[in-house]
Amino acid sequence: MSKEMVVHDQDGVVIPSNEFTPIPLNLIKEHQSALKEMMRAILQENVDFGIIPGTNKPSLWKPGAEKILSRFRIHVGQPVIEDMGSEQEIRIRVMLPGITPDGICRGFGIGECSSFESKYRWRKAVCQEEYDETDPFERRKKWNKDGTYQHQIQTSAADLGNTILKMAKKRAIVDLAVTATAASDFFSQDFEDESQPRQTSRRKKEKQHIQVYEGIIKNLHQQPGKTGNKTWIKFGIQIDDDSWINTFSEEIGQNVMEILDSPDPVMVRIEYTTDKYGKKVERFEVLSE
Repeated sequence: MSKEMVVHDQDGVVIPSNEFTPIPLNLIKEHQSALKEMMRAILQENVDFGIIPGTNKPSLWKPGAEKILSRFRIHVGQPVIEDMGSEQEIRIRVMLPGITPDGICRGFGIGECSSFESKYRWRKAVCQEEYDETDPFERRKKWNKDGTYQHQIQTSAADLGNTILKMAKKRAIVDLAVTATAASDFFSQDFEDESQPRQTSRRKKEKQHIQVYEGIIKNLHQQPGKTGNKTWIKFGIQIDDDSWINTFSEEIGQNVMEILDSPDPVMVRIEYTTDKYGKKVERFEVLSE
């Protein structure tokens, strides 16, 4: 007869401890097979996960993490939110327990985000006049690899509170999915925000140059079409230099429509490549809401 000590935390969550009987090997194999089946049949590349150039392990994204947790019947428990900031910085750490239907905690996910991270601390200047009138200590030229640069000014930390909280929670969810389901053989978790989607081949991926746009969206154009029996919609996203970045992702198209309906300006980050057909979205992210 196996011995097991069950510990309850202050919220009544059951945390098993001192489990002397190991899990049968066949159950571990079934668990790994379930993850492989999800990778094959459910999770979509560039939506649920992506590949960072130079690595051979997918980076798990929030939509994929949520699907994995749902597949293994793990729901997110009461979050523990820690304010680690100062007068100049918003810094938040979120810890999320993963709870099974019978109340057992299968692990914790931890995520942290700071307004001092470069992509939150700086934004593109709206115009040359805004850049010139900004304190020299609060503005900079951000140089790109191709020798071009962008005028940037510091953001106000007070405007980023909700964004920082959401990003910390998102990172915690990804960490929880990888930790609670023992999925680290399949995914990394530390680069969820910076991941680049995988190209059709490693050689092609290395040759393509990823460019980044951070700013607002001006307009959206939809062009429906059909190839054989498959219908599709091509979404054209107009950015502030009046150029267009294209995608066939309905999820991204829906996000852009919601952004354009918002009464307040919404900052986005679009990573894209350029080929003979024009600019193509590789990664889309909302920076502020």
